[in-house]
Amino acid sequence: MVQVEVNKRKYLEHKIEELKKQIKGANKEIKNYTERYAGIEDKRSELEDIISQQKKDNYQLESTIKDQHFEIDELKVSVIQLKRTIDEQSQTIDETKILNQNLINKQVILTEENTKLKSKLSDTLEANQEMIDNYHLIKDQDQVNKVYYSQIIKNFESTSVALATANKSYKLLKKEADELKKDKEQLEIINTDLDKSVAKKNKEISDLVMKLNSTIQDYEMKLEKKEEEMWALSCQMTNSEMNKSPSTPSDKVMYDMESKWKDKDKVLNEEIQSLTEKILEKDNRITELTREIHRLNQKQFNSRLKNLKTTEQKMTEKINEYILTEEKIEVMFICPRCLSILKKPVTLSPCGHTYCKECMETLREENYNLLYCQECSVTVKDFFDNKILNKICSEFSKRHEITKALMLSISELEEIDKDGDEKNF
Repeated sequence: MVQVEVNKRKYLEHKIEELKKQIKGANKEIKNYTERYAGIEDKRSELEDIISQQKKDNYQLESTIKDQHFEIDELKVSVIQLKRTIDEQSQTIDETKILNQNLINKQVILTEENTKLKSKLSDTLEANQEMIDNYHLIKDQDQVNKVYYSQIIKNFESTSVALATANKSYKLLKKEADELKKDKEQLEIINTDLDKSVAKKNKEISDLVMKLNSTIQDYEMKLEKKEEEMWALSCQMTNSEMNKSPSTPSDKVMYDMESKWKDKDKVLNEEIQSLTEKILEKDNRITELTREIHRLNQKQFNSRLKNLKTTEQKMTEKINEYILTEEKIEVMFICPRCLSILKKPVTLSPCGHTYCKECMETLREENYNLLYCQECSVTVKDFFDNKILNKICSEFSKRHEITKALMLSISELEEIDKDGDEKNF
């Protein structure tokens, strides 16, 4: 009877050892499945089948453990029977006590091992549930990221169209500015030629006035001499009349001389009047030419300059709208730590926020390898490189440089306009 019970215990111990090995194998499989969790999207169906199979195995293990408990209860009954047998068999009482104590110890060990197995099974189930939850969370986050990235791509397409339009308008505006510069240079050359011709005409007029003044002075001097001669002649005639009787021929001579002098005086006055009229005519012509030059300048510059300024203003407004759109998009690509455009972005798990890789390494060093998100304060379990966002950020950096070049071009055009206004003024 004792040998039968010993054999049963050995058989039960062998069964328990096999159960331990099965549980260890199950734990190893769970560990392997946990290590393979990185590719969970590709092995989702396989993992769910394995989890369901594991649940079935766990259920079988629990049923086996219940059977073992039932057998342990039977062993307790057999122990009681053995105690009765010990009373009958006093010779083997010591051996029976030792055997009974061993059975009790094994029962305690089995109970502890069963408790540990239950706790391990519950931990395994919790880990599997956590893995499933993380998988669904990552899947939802990927879906959100897809929508987010598609919206960003649409925004980039609209901004690229706006940038192409702005570049075309900028080229047209630059071409018109170059043409306006050429027209301005030609007008400056024309103005220079006109100034030279006006200066030449002024010089001719001044020379003519000087000649006229010298001629007038000569005539005045001649008139003075003639008056002196006439006065001397009249004196002589008066003296001769006083000495002699009046004679008709001398009066006639005097009358002829006076008439000649009057004719010369009249011709001289007419010549002076003619020269004065010519001078006034030249002055009027110069005034008319000056007005015509001013009118042509206003006509050439004002109309085109007004249209150019209107076009430039519209272009500036469009470029400013484009720059504002770029700044709004830039906010979505700023690192929460360094507040600049993301460089080599990494996305955190499970929160899904994104940082620069260097900023993430700095955070790890500052917190002694314990990472947590600065935005939501969630502990970081893992992070991965976001290659799609890296391409978008690099493209956005290039667009940022183009935006800076556009802003510099606008400022240069404004400086050119200011210089042109100052020169015209």
